[in-house]
Amino acid sequence: MAEIVHFDNDLYYINEGLSVLLNIFDIEIDETFFFDKIVEDILFFDAVIGKLSLQLKENPKTPHMDTVYRNLFLTQSRFIDIVVKLINNPDSSHLPFSPFLEKFQDILSLHSKDNASLQELFDNSGSEDDSDVISQEEYHFLFREEPEE
Repeated sequence: MAEIVHFDNDLYYINEGLSVLLNIFDIEIDETFFFDKIVEDILFFDAVIGKLSLQLKENPKTPHMDTVYRNLFLTQSRFIDIVVKLINNPDSSHLPFSPFLEKFQDILSLHSKDNASLQELFDNSGSEDDSDVISQEEYHFLFREEPEE
């Protein structure tokens, strides 16, 4: 029996989680309480984004495939940006990520290659109707951080 994957909902939920994860760069939190959770989140996003990408590639008849390719590409790009930020400045989050830098480098390499292949699939899909595609500006608007009052 074929498994139904709700790509749009899954990607939305991932992006919400990535928004929370981005907060580690803006606030100082106590590593005693949150460090393990943050590392688990990074590893979780690594796994789930990889699985979604694989499922999308295995199901070329996915409805609105171009939109899903683009949204997955943008979500994975956002995740890559977080990992790059951790690798380039592990102390910027105020948490000791140094022991995980090699793992984060592996994650970055894998997702960068996958994003390149997604870009290629998206470019080769020959979308004739771009009205369903979310532009970079729309994407950033949808997933922007809400200003604190």
